Amino acid sequence: MAFKSLSCSEYHGNSLDPGTDRYFNLYLQALSDPFTAKRDIVNVLESQSNMLSVDEQALVYLAQYYIQIGQGRNVGRARPYLEKMKQIAKEHKSVWLSAEIKFIEAFELMDQREYALAQFQLENLKEQAEEMDYNMLLGRTLKWLGNLDADRSEYKAALNKYNQSYDIFAKCNNYQQLVRVMSNIASVYIDMQEWNIALHYSREALDLYSKYKLNNPYIESYIHINAAVIAKYIGNREEREKHITTAMALAKQSSVLRVKIAALVNLSAYYLDVGKEDKAVDAANQCLVIAKQFGGINGHSVASCHESLSEAYLGSGWIDGALEHADKAMGIYQETKEKARVVYMYELMAKIYEAKHLYEKALQYYKRFTEEGRDLLFDVRSQKLIDIQEVFDNSVNEKEIKLLKAENALARARLAERKAMENTVRLLGLLSVVMLYFLFRRYNKLKKEQAWLLTSNKMLVNQSTQDPLTGLNNRRYFEWWLSLPLQEIYPDGLTLAVIDVDHFKKINDHFGHDTGDEVLKILANRLRQVLGEDEHLIRWGGEEFVAILSGTQCEERLRCFCDVICRDAFQLAKRPLRATISVGGVSVADAETFSENWRLVFREADKALYRVKSSGRNNVDFSYYQEV
Repeated sequence: MAFKSLSCSEYHGNSLDPGTDRYFNLYLQALSDPFTAKRDIVNVLESQSNMLSVDEQALVYLAQYYIQIGQGRNVGRARPYLEKMKQIAKEHKSVWLSAEIKFIEAFELMDQREYALAQFQLENLKEQAEEMDYNMLLGRTLKWLGNLDADRSEYKAALNKYNQSYDIFAKCNNYQQLVRVMSNIASVYIDMQEWNIALHYSREALDLYSKYKLNNPYIESYIHINAAVIAKYIGNREEREKHITTAMALAKQSSVLRVKIAALVNLSAYYLDVGKEDKAVDAANQCLVIAKQFGGINGHSVASCHESLSEAYLGSGWIDGALEHADKAMGIYQETKEKARVVYMYELMAKIYEAKHLYEKALQYYKRFTEEGRDLLFDVRSQKLIDIQEVFDNSVNEKEIKLLKAENALARARLAERKAMENTVRLLGLLSVVMLYFLFRRYNKLKKEQAWLLTSNKMLVNQSTQDPLTGLNNRRYFEWWLSLPLQEIYPDGLTLAVIDVDHFKKINDHFGHDTGDEVLKILANRLRQVLGEDEHLIRWGGEEFVAILSGTQCEERLRCFCDVICRDAFQLAKRPLRATISVGGVSVADAETFSENWRLVFREADKALYRVKSSGRNNVDFSYYQEV
């Protein structure tokens, strides 16, 4: 059989003989829709009249393996098909089948939490798939490498791999895999708390799933779980309830235990937030029963359910039960080195000990949460997010920007064409009074089009570097600003300040996001009034801002920031409202030192901000940077 190059063409049946193509497509269907494949494989095998070729047998075993796995069966049920594939690969030296077996083995290593071995296997498999031009396997390998990166909070690497796999699946018109990649990207932005971008990709995944009428309850349930999490944090309770209900119904249709666990964790959190503590406990207990069936007593899923049960018991008032399950979750997270979850558990443990009136113990956990959590949050938000943004943030508006660029290119082409025509007319010497008048009009039109080009190019720059809500510059502008000759602009040094609106979540929760947006716009206008020449105010994200001030003696000026915000109430459309801010500032005597160490300076300012937060807010913590 012509399995010399398993590229996208085989997915459409363009290079295999009709019989083999049938089995290849059955295998692909088992990957994307195991429920339909289970029904179809019976018809395919009953209708075949001749003996199957070696590759056809291998494809049937692959399909049967993925049907078992895709329906959530125990690996033991799928193992016989894997052993038969290994036998075929060994006897017939089948390179493509050996590669598929390696992928399966890597996947099993991940289920056994042997992540380092799984990554090593997948990295080797990636090179092999590239050499074979086996794009369907390459896309899946890249996607799972991205999943491993995301689990370690290596978000830039994860998104790069998701982007590569997306391009492959788009070329192959494999919409099931495209939806999975979109959902994975949404999950990454959820972890980074970039809710608007996460919402964009979540909607893209759901729209794609609906548009192509896909049928996989497992995938669809995860899309709705992501959507429910996003709805929670953007404050849309109605949408959250809708997505949670849909996710639970789909999870019940699927026999994949992993998705049932994820749905129950989110259902428990929802019940807890709406005051139905008993139902939250029931959902978390169901989760724990299923998780122990799925991953033994020490798996990540079990830890998630212990965490949910701890929160539910705390909400219902059974403090000892909350502490018991928090201890179990903490132990598993520490063993599996899931730093983000460990940090969250510090806060939960602090709340539990506070409820037990053991305030000294609670304070210890709050300190650990503050110290380790702020460093972790900074790493996620700053060190990784800044690098990622250049590639991925524009995806939210990429259609509009691409369209504008295309219009610019077309306009340039038309300008060049018209100028060439006019030069030809001049050379031929056929000008007349009428033609002169005509050319004059065309010249004016060209000038207008050139002005339009300049304006549209300026629009492109603004879209890239300007925050649309407040009109302030954004993080991408900060990257550009770093490329300037800062030593010349700030010969007396400079000060970096991180500014955060106090209790902004309460403003959103109590008065709505429209009011929150009004507060941010007024706040931005007030802060701008304090700035001088060559000084900048940047919206860093959400309710957080960054200020760049000239000189190093800036503590009093930073206190002016606090004063200008809290002095007068914000006159909003619905009602006047008062707000305060917390400021962490660090001065650097030498601008060149700042350029080389700005991440460290930012870290110090971020820590200073959270010292203010921890000590009561509406204040300034100011220090001078000491180069190590």
